[in-house]
Amino acid sequence: MNKSNYLPGHIVSVEEEAPQQLNEAQNSTLPLPDITLQTTTPCLYSPEVLYKIIELIPFGRWKEFIRRLGVTNHVIETSEQDYRHCKDAQYAMLSFWVQNVGSSRESKDSMFTVLREMNLGGCIERIEQSW
Repeated sequence: MNKSNYLPGHIVSVEEEAPQQLNEAQNSTLPLPDITLQTTTPCLYSPEVLYKIIELIPFGRWKEFIRRLGVTNHVIETSEQDYRHCKDAQYAMLSFWVQNVGSSRESKDSMFTVLREMNLGGCIERIEQSW
């Protein structure tokens, strides 16, 4: 209760001030964060993300890309032999790499580094836009 607004000896009921205090309390609380908004990089472990990456890397540069990521020729050849369709083989190679790199953040950073080294910066932009 703010006494400067009242004359001495004036009786003020608590009921008069309760609504004002309630409004002040409601206005001083912070809104809850919207947890429905995507605030992190999508997980590289999801099939949708892996297929999008495969789609955006030029086909003629795929093996160079996957080798620069550190996937061995053995894994590349095995994937090509095990999967009849090229996209399935690419998915197997990229999935193998993602599972062996570690965190999604490390995977993303090293993948973008390789794409920059290959002068495929446009792929980075398109990958980020698709997220």
